[in-house]
Amino acid sequence: MIQVITREWQITKAYIDDIALNSGLINLDWDDFKAFAESHRPIVAIRNEDNASVTELTDNAMAEIRKRCSNKLSNIIVSISYKEGEELMMDEMEGISDCLTMFANKNVEIKWGISQNNTLKCRRCISVFAFE
Repeated sequence: MIQVITREWQITKAYIDDIALNSGLINLDWDDFKAFAESHRPIVAIRNEDNASVTELTDNAMAEIRKRCSNKLSNIIVSISYKEGEELMMDEMEGISDCLTMFANKNVEIKWGISQNNTLKCRRCISVFAFE
């Protein structure tokens, strides 16, 4: 299920609630969001939770980002979450690596993290926060 958030205050709230208040294996915190938000406006947040692979979830989320942000994208934060007992597999991470490399080649600054989240209804969740 893909959720799209476009109001700036709701994007900030979603980041705080879903990302900053949770510790991760590769941690994202409030300072990561704040560093981008001080110089760039948050324009969209995409949350994609499903039982699909990280690659598929990322591709779908990034398609939404490209559709909504076109050429004005400057920074993104990507958070990958999984349920306990449903750990990430290395082949799943290859797809996200390819996607992030594509954005990095366009001079988009990227921060990313990985966390376990047992409140998920599905196996995996990708959250992407885009800034202009």
